[in-house]
Amino acid sequence: MKRHILGLLLVASVLSPNYLSAQATWKQIPIPPLHSFKPQQPKRVELSNGMVIFLQEDHELPLIDGTARIRGGSVNEPANKTGLVDIFGEVWRTGGTKTQTGDQLDDFLEVRAAKVETGPGPDSTTISFSCLKGDLDDVFKAFQDVLQNPEFRDDKIDIAKKGEEDSISRRNDDVGGITHREATKLAYGADNPYARVPEYATVAAITRQDLIDWHKKYVHPNDIILGISGDFDSAAMEARLRSAFETTSSLKRT
Repeated sequence: MKRHILGLLLVASVLSPNYLSAQATWKQIPIPPLHSFKPQQPKRVELSNGMVIFLQEDHELPLIDGTARIRGGSVNEPANKTGLVDIFGEVWRTGGTKTQTGDQLDDFLEVRAAKVETGPGPDSTTISFSCLKGDLDDVFKAFQDVLQNPEFRDDKIDIAKKGEEDSISRRNDDVGGITHREATKLAYGADNPYARVPEYATVAAITRQDLIDWHKKYVHPNDIILGISGDFDSAAMEARLRSAFETTSSLKRT
């Protein structure tokens, strides 16, 4: 033991001067000032019906991306239909529109290397698009059609519900998932909307009419923030969006 301690002391005595020398050398290395960072501020537009739009030009690549965030998420769904917003967020896109099925929309977008996607969240839902600049006219029409005219076809609702049921059946396979779920219940309370989880009964209770009613209740211009970035002219894009959305107080077409 004594030899071990003496050995450590010897090593420390040898390394200490070198360590101090390295510290001194490091402090002598010049550190150049950081480049100033001045991000471009997006253009903010508020339509007369309350929709808020942010436009950010970026001409590095010929791409355009947009996301609409809509107030209202899973915390707003009825407790006896927990999972409603998850189903809504999926079938909103996969169910297609009144003019084309979700599968037809897949083919339409795939040949253009474009996307129109929807998704759920605890406090909001989203619908987004991404496309080449040259395909904006076609892809924006599809985006607007999904936003305004979802069809929520029954076959896609069945697929989404089976997916939810599969997730329920496997949710105890991962200890991390169990820990997160139970910790959330302890933090918020088991009956708090942020802690609720779908069950077989709550998923089975969800109907197509529930999805239609949700869209009618929450998808309104004054509850939407739409952000678009990419290779476009802000004035032309603003005119496009005003033409598409400003003339109505509801995004639901008749």
